[in-house]
Amino acid sequence: MKTLKLTGQQYFIIDCHIDNLYEVMSQLQQAGLMNENFNLFLTNLDAHTVNLTPFQYSNANITGIRLINPYKDYVQTTTQEYFKEDIDIFKASGWKLRLETALVIDALHMFTEVFKERQKTSSVRIMMNNNSFPCSESSSWEHGYSILNMIRTHSYEGLTGPVIFNNEGFRSNFELTIYELLEGGITDIGTWNSTSGLNISRPSTASEDEDLESLKNMHFIVQITL
Repeated sequence: MKTLKLTGQQYFIIDCHIDNLYEVMSQLQQAGLMNENFNLFLTNLDAHTVNLTPFQYSNANITGIRLINPYKDYVQTTTQEYFKEDIDIFKASGWKLRLETALVIDALHMFTEVFKERQKTSSVRIMMNNNSFPCSESSSWEHGYSILNMIRTHSYEGLTGPVIFNNEGFRSNFELTIYELLEGGITDIGTWNSTSGLNISRPSTASEDEDLESLKNMHFIVQITL
């Protein structure tokens, strides 16, 4: 971190495993790299699930993004059931749901819905108790292709927002929420999606406009530390 400070850089992209984020930010703070002169962008989509309270009074410009909207009723009811045994997490359960868990839940729910729809169109049961396909074998399920096509054309509103796939089978039309860590805590400031792009919902100040202008045509030094 001392070497990083000597570079004189003021803009940092923090890209690390979620389990290491708190420690990385603590080291930045201890090295004097977290005050009003520094700007940090957190790339991890689970950053909001970490306790960032120790850094919200640093005056640094700390910005992050997330896919899960913890304010949604569906997210809150689902996570309260998921974390019902943990009293410490229960009240703020929507803020503790990790993306990987949410994606698995969405995938299972979507598959279940599509499976039920496929069953309705079949005169016989499409899955028997003795149906099993070891991963090591090349055998395929006779209904697999039709199920896959239905998933690609199906839409589902999940914990991670609308689940929609494009013609190539990749997820599309998702939206990222942009937030800042302020003295009052995490504050949403805008969104990004593939349709309308970036939308900042709070007015920028004159100083922010000047900062954006100052970034044009600049060269950046990228330093990776392990």
